Amino acid sequence: MNQSDAQPSASYVTYVLLYVNDVAASLAFYEKAFGLARRFFHDDNGKAYGELETGATRLAFDPLRRHHLNQLAIWRQ
Repeated sequence: MNQSDAQPSASYVTYVLLYVNDVAASLAFYEKAFGLARRFFHDDNGKAYGELETGATRLAFDPLRRHHLNQLAIWRQ
């Protein structure tokens, strides 16, 4: 196989994690505003984590206070 036969590798975002003040309220907002379905939610004494169904990219929410960050984190595989 020569270089012209090689297939380009696809690069895409598979996971987006939003750090928020209130995971449950953020999930509810995105569900109502964008019609997304809840994939997962767990709250262990205030240590909440949740995800929404968005297709190929996972949209997740984690408490801001746990990470002391005020940003969007994006990981690429």
